[in-house]
Amino acid sequence: MSISEGIYIGKLTHQRSYPKAHHFQYKHVMLALDVDSNKTSSFIFGLNKFRILSIYAKNHLGGENTNFRTALNKLLKYNAKYNKNNQMIVLTTPSVLGHVFNPATFFFQLDKEKKDLELAIVEVNNTFGEAHTYVLDKQKLDKTVSVFFNKKEFHVSPFADMQGHYKFKFDLNENQINISIHLIKNDTPIITANFNGYKTNFANSILLKSLIKIVTIAYFTEFRILSQAFRLMIIKKLKFYQKPEPQNQNTYISSSPSYINKMKFIKWIKKFKK
Repeated sequence: MSISEGIYIGKLTHQRSYPKAHHFQYKHVMLALDVDSNKTSSFIFGLNKFRILSIYAKNHLGGENTNFRTALNKLLKYNAKYNKNNQMIVLTTPSVLGHVFNPATFFFQLDKEKKDLELAIVEVNNTFGEAHTYVLDKQKLDKTVSVFFNKKEFHVSPFADMQGHYKFKFDLNENQINISIHLIKNDTPIITANFNGYKTNFANSILLKSLIKIVTIAYFTEFRILSQAFRLMIIKKLKFYQKPEPQNQNTYISSSPSYINKMKFIKWIKKFKK
């Protein structure tokens, strides 16, 4: 089980089964990069540099550091599973001309010898201008799939309360990745999000071919979220839950807040709901 640098092209699906069924699916692209990479910038891609497509460390893990490894050293200072000498891969969607909204970014620490997954971090952004990191270090192996469990600690959807726990499943190999996140309540999966992507080489030619898809993701993800929210509210008539105050030290102000938060769409939706 492993993941390496590359461009992963596939589909993102979201399935809600309770209290009412709801499903959507979009094409999706994510880039995997070693956090210690010395990959030089090109005319189209830059690591911590402004290009058409960029990945900035300052947009992640609290936004206090311009270097991924520095941020990880701080976050995982007291974590026994963390080894700063082992490879860490970040899997995320790049910004386009400086803008992106990433619902989830993943960090994978790999064993130095076997390249097996040792530790995972999931950074989640909501549309309220907040972000949260789930540090996953107690895995259970299901054949070749790594499985982690964690209590729900962060408010994401206004149509789900804070009850339940997450089941994270990572099926990683050199050619394909399959990532699933299940929100479970009373032993029943309520919401499942899945990304299934096939690897291509990290090359400028592939980035150019994928540019329209990446632009769509960077600029339309939030409006897709908004359109699905209206469907849940108006058509499915789901209950709207107020966002609670953050209760966990791993919740912080997002360094790349969404347009939805900036334009106060959520407040407008709550007024409309009344």
